[in-house]
Amino acid sequence: MNTMTLFSQLLLFAAVLAKVSGFWWLLPEYKTVTTTSGKVRAMKFGSEDYYSFKGIPYAEPPVGNLRFRNPVPVQSWSGVRNAYSHGSSCPNELVLGINGDEDCLFLNVYTPDVSGTLPVMIWIHGGSFVYGSGDTIDYGPKYLMEEGVIVVTINYRLGALGFLNTGDKYAQGNYGLKDMTLAIKWVKDNIGAFGGDPQKITLFGQSVGSAAVNLLLLSEMSKGLFQRAIMQSGTALTPFAFRENGVEKAEQLGHNLDLTFDSTQSLIDQLRQLPYQAILLASESVFGVDEPRMLRPFNFVPCVEPDDSLEERFLEDNPTNLLEATGNTKPILIGTTNSEALYMIREDLLDFSVFDDYNNNPNYFVPSSFGLTEGSSDSTDVINYIKSFYFNNQPLSYSTREQYAQFHTDAQYIFPTERVLKHFQFSNEPIYRYEFTFSGKFNHIKNFLFLSSYDGACHSDDLYYLFDTIIPYWPWPSSEVEEARTVRDRVVRLWTNFAKYGNPTPNTDNLVNQNWPPFDQTTRTYLEIGKELTVKNEPNRLEELHNFQLLFALVF
Repeated sequence: MNTMTLFSQLLLFAAVLAKVSGFWWLLPEYKTVTTTSGKVRAMKFGSEDYYSFKGIPYAEPPVGNLRFRNPVPVQSWSGVRNAYSHGSSCPNELVLGINGDEDCLFLNVYTPDVSGTLPVMIWIHGGSFVYGSGDTIDYGPKYLMEEGVIVVTINYRLGALGFLNTGDKYAQGNYGLKDMTLAIKWVKDNIGAFGGDPQKITLFGQSVGSAAVNLLLLSEMSKGLFQRAIMQSGTALTPFAFRENGVEKAEQLGHNLDLTFDSTQSLIDQLRQLPYQAILLASESVFGVDEPRMLRPFNFVPCVEPDDSLEERFLEDNPTNLLEATGNTKPILIGTTNSEALYMIREDLLDFSVFDDYNNNPNYFVPSSFGLTEGSSDSTDVINYIKSFYFNNQPLSYSTREQYAQFHTDAQYIFPTERVLKHFQFSNEPIYRYEFTFSGKFNHIKNFLFLSSYDGACHSDDLYYLFDTIIPYWPWPSSEVEEARTVRDRVVRLWTNFAKYGNPTPNTDNLVNQNWPPFDQTTRTYLEIGKELTVKNEPNRLEELHNFQLLFALVF
């Protein structure tokens, strides 16, 4: 005998209650679409303007022998799958403990009209490749929906489960990136059923999500799956987002778990037998003591896959070589906030030893992505330039904390963006560069860290001008809230215009009153997104930093 789930019973009770009470507008509306994997059903209430298809699986659970392997497309299901709630997030460790489950390869589709042919925006979340998900608690699509696009958010494997590699065929790595690729392919194959245009797909991401977008632009595996890309505060050349060789980290993880192995094959076989919780906990202590924060890669990140790989490779060369070989083949919108690393002021007030680390070992000033040999004359020249330019040759201390944050803003975000733009300079496709500088009531990262007295926007502050999140808007003075809402509406309009037309300002109006011209290396035009929209020709600080790039051309 068929039984109803508790959730279904509650829905039925709520529907009857709404009907008899006269609150008919509270009744849910259902919509079913047919995909290549099976039928899925969404639900929306009368007050909502879009359908939410949540928790759609796009791959088989990556468990057992599928752990540390390329994702396998999900097997089709029979009947109708209710897509009312998010699937599990991928395993990650948060402040309150381990969260998620290995059966996590789900995506969510939000659409205002299943009968249309709307542009599609696929969001790649950030989170250092170790935490996060595509859930609406962080990335609610409400504001983007109002501009007539479809939004897709995805989960992908994180940490060691998503990026561990042994430098050989036994664990190629880049599983999280391959998850993204398979999810994008699923969207391309099925988005028409949700009212989307499979020939008008834009990827957008922030932080390591943006670095992933850049890598998806470079990979042969994802070729032909999307048409445009938006990169927010991260690139393939970001220091912490790529590791040339990960075998040392894989072996260290094995030692942390007290495994005995004489080969990488033995190591991976044993890791496949362990609960994912043990792997996550052991991953926390993999960093070496000689690695400073931020300017070195995270533990488990994208890598070049070996020649003896048994499965299809996502990356066959390092990002620098791929950028030199391919340049850019798609319209790009790219930029940063102006004070990305401002959060480090608060973070490092709690740990003064960080300043001592840099004072005692100046090699920490040189990002690993520069590719310079420690102790070489080139490395010494870079160190001396940085110490002079940012710190006036003074030792790092509490009094230099703002300069320290500016150095990290440049080293982690501005420099890598500049390097990518240089590789893109001969592109025939338009590139739109921006700098987000607005400081207002929705800058939740900066405000949460009690840094609102500092100018500019912190890393991730821009997200709250795109997405509807669980963070409440406190009753601040209405004029300041309205100012922040106007900036939010502008950012949403610019981003969705780019997804629709490949041009963020196909026309101007009262909301978007500036024409945003494409970037080129001669005029170096960019759009400053502050209280107003302003077209400029160079961030002032970068004028002098160009001398640094010319001096160290081997780096850039």
